[in-house]
Amino acid sequence: LMEAVIEKSEEVVLEAEKDTRETVSSVAVLTLLTGIPLFMTNKYFNVTLSKFIFFAIVSVLCFALYYTFKPEGEIKQKNSANRPMDIAVFGFLASSVVSVLLSSYKADALFGSSGRCMGLCFVLILTGLYFALSRSYRIHRRELIGYCTAFGIVATIAFLQFFGINFGGLYTDLSSTTVETYYSTIGNINVVSSYICLCLPFIMYLFCTVRGIFKAIGLYAFSFIGFCFMIIVNTDSGY
Repeated sequence: LMEAVIEKSEEVVLEAEKDTRETVSSVAVLTLLTGIPLFMTNKYFNVTLSKFIFFAIVSVLCFALYYTFKPEGEIKQKNSANRPMDIAVFGFLASSVVSVLLSSYKADALFGSSGRCMGLCFVLILTGLYFALSRSYRIHRRELIGYCTAFGIVATIAFLQFFGINFGGLYTDLSSTTVETYYSTIGNINVVSSYICLCLPFIMYLFCTVRGIFKAIGLYAFSFIGFCFMIIVNTDSGY
């Protein structure tokens, strides 16, 4: 009887730890999906670096908290289905390490060139985030709502700027040439169009598969906003 009680208590603890990990991963995904598009610290002057730092902090916290609540031996016990992808991710990481070792520009290979932060450090963070989310994350409605809401906010700010409203003083101290190529809380129009191309197909998919008239109307509105956003940005990369 005592052994049964101990076994049951261990199952309860494991289940509680599993729920905690799922909560951590869910909060991390929601924070990344809503925070990265909207986060800025000094308007457009360091927009890429500020978003990278935000991404890095949230990702490292997610990774650290996941392994804080991970029971020993869990990876061996489950997740065998992830093994092919694990190998691919490790291969990508290994190729990035080799690139740094062979590069004549070690600093650029480590931290990225031209202020884009796409070096080995970025790959290391992605690898840690992958292992945390692939073993604990399950998609919830709140992440989808947050994703669409952030997109709507970004698009609304761009609309205001298009009609001559300097929202939040984002255009202050910028040249007229720069103003023409920067929009909303994202920055350069090529990056903005990439963000639209990431969000819009996903929102259209949700619209085509959702159940409920009011949800469909809401997603249709977000899709319409997305197409208008694309027209405003007007870049070849978007089209």
